[in-house]
Amino acid sequence: MRKEKVWVYGLIIILVLEYIWAVVNHLFGFGVNVFWGLLLIGLINILADELLPKLRTVYIAVNGIFLALVVIGSLVSWQVERHENRISLVTQSDYRNNLKRTTAIAENELDAVVNDRSSGDYYIYIGTAASPDSRKLSPVIKQLAKNHEVYYFDTGAYTLKKSFRDSLEVTNLPYVTYVHNGQRTTGLNGGKTTLHELQQLAKNQK
Repeated sequence: MRKEKVWVYGLIIILVLEYIWAVVNHLFGFGVNVFWGLLLIGLINILADELLPKLRTVYIAVNGIFLALVVIGSLVSWQVERHENRISLVTQSDYRNNLKRTTAIAENELDAVVNDRSSGDYYIYIGTAASPDSRKLSPVIKQLAKNHEVYYFDTGAYTLKKSFRDSLEVTNLPYVTYVHNGQRTTGLNGGKTTLHELQQLAKNQK
């Protein structure tokens, strides 16, 4: 085999692997993935005509398999992108702005807030900007914080210990609970929580 052929084959393999890596990691959007995939197929066809004229059936079959991978990979990428957009149109910057009225607490302060037995009424919100569900809930937290004290624990900045996860029953982010005179309500998990449900936590506790 001539060195030129080895070099071309190596280039094709690298391009295909780069494409698969980009699709798996959702590096680009649906349209870019389709265009890139079709471009690679065309390139492989041109090179195959030059290098393997006698193995047309083989590389047609290979192209068919690759085309199937392109379609499947692009559909997966499109579904993930659509899912992200459906879950939350709130950006991370919007998220931080929505939480400006809350009181941020660090890891060493969480224990005091959770186990405070003195008189007082407040919410504990656990989430992070990297979580689509947390971003989705942030406008609700913004409204809640206008009339209530809300303590915010950011899991992107601090680690939520297993002992707290178990005692608070945090199954997924975001998480919100209400504390009244040292008594804590059963918390709500997930980004579909409404303002009414959060306000109801306070009413049920009093």
